[in-house]
Amino acid sequence: MPGSETRPLAGVQRSFGVLEGHQGYKVSLRSVYKERGQSQPRIKFGHGVEFLYGKILDTQTAASMLPRKNLPLRIVALLPFCAAVDIIRCGTQDPGRTLVDIVRSFAGNKKCIKAAPYYRPPKIAVDTYIHVVVSSEDRKEEPPESKLKEQMDVLNQGYAPTGMQYRLRGIDRTVNATWSNGDDQAKMKKRLRKGDYKTLNLYYLERLTAPGLRPRAILLGHCTFPSTVTEKSADFFDDGCRMLISTLPGGVIPATAKVNFDGKITVHEVGHWNGLFHTFMGGCDETLGGDLICDTPAETQVDNRPAPKSSGCPAGRNTCRNTTGPSVAGADAIHNYMNYYNEWVLTREVGGLD
Repeated sequence: MPGSETRPLAGVQRSFGVLEGHQGYKVSLRSVYKERGQSQPRIKFGHGVEFLYGKILDTQTAASMLPRKNLPLRIVALLPFCAAVDIIRCGTQDPGRTLVDIVRSFAGNKKCIKAAPYYRPPKIAVDTYIHVVVSSEDRKEEPPESKLKEQMDVLNQGYAPTGMQYRLRGIDRTVNATWSNGDDQAKMKKRLRKGDYKTLNLYYLERLTAPGLRPRAILLGHCTFPSTVTEKSADFFDDGCRMLISTLPGGVIPATAKVNFDGKITVHEVGHWNGLFHTFMGGCDETLGGDLICDTPAETQVDNRPAPKSSGCPAGRNTCRNTTGPSVAGADAIHNYMNYYNEWVLTREVGGLD
């Protein structure tokens, strides 16, 4: 459609570490990129990657995609302390029906999911801008640039096996008490957003809001799913991921749980930006089968609230023992970044990009 722009797709990326012994390939969706009127059905991706029934036809990187002063280990959250506060990991809403249907169509086509063993994902560089919004001038230099670059290192380490890398193109800082509190976000994004729809925009705020969030709850992250948008439309400007400043590496929220962060909330939210679902979406349903990624075992939803390290790591947890849907059987993918387990548990790449 003239004047419209689509979110690029990450392409087919190798699965690793989601379930030991399963070295399948997954499809990550960013959108249907172009229509060229070919006689054979094709799956079109942004970033110049195109597939015909899962076979790579061509890969290229668009020219536009070319590729200290530290905080203490405890970055004190820029939030008022209050007892009995709910800490909510992810506020991203369920994906729309269109995106779910596209993912389901890929899940039913194993040629799109299973690639040759010698396949290596193409190198993809995603232009990335970081926007830090704080409430007062005395916080304008918080967090320091070194901490933001450390976050980018964590993001790139998480996605390295997929061939995707996020190239930091700029950092800007804004003092606005309203925006930093999670209010008037549409105006904030319209003012700050940079690049086209293939460009990742990361916003770090002192507080986040999301539909249905309780007034005293602390939300850690929220991101948009890909869709077809018209350039400069409200959906175009809304595109991007918002995270709490205190989720940067070394951060801590001084609330009841005393949760420490390693920067993986951003990895999780960027997964949504790439069109990835939570691993537990759809639960044990035979049709939905979790996140619709064939080699991610289906599972039921885990607690959305982070917990201290003393809570342990539930290795071997299996909440969908009798699933017959598109997902394989097996233990829950507790190490997958698109799950809700705590950061020291999340050590393996996201489904659909991994």
